[in-house]
Amino acid sequence: MRADLPSRFIFRYADKNIEVNRLIYLYACNITDDKLLDTLDLAGGKWWTGKQIDENLKTGLFSPVFEKEYDLLETTILMADRLMRNLAEN
Repeated sequence: MRADLPSRFIFRYADKNIEVNRLIYLYACNITDDKLLDTLDLAGGKWWTGKQIDENLKTGLFSPVFEKEYDLLETTILMADRLMRNLAEN
């Protein structure tokens, strides 16, 4: 994680199955300036909008671990962020 990103540690957990054991650290990063996105090296990756992710869930494109994390993010952190932005706008 880059030190200059506005990131926040959320939690860590162990994801275990028959094939692999993972220790996953989940961070959230609220980027409000698109110029910052241009400075990030994604190593062949890309940024996805929430709509793009929603359209591709359950298609096999994303790993089960990501889909589980995204579901958690969608129902907690992202929902809280939307509520805070709505309150600020009104």
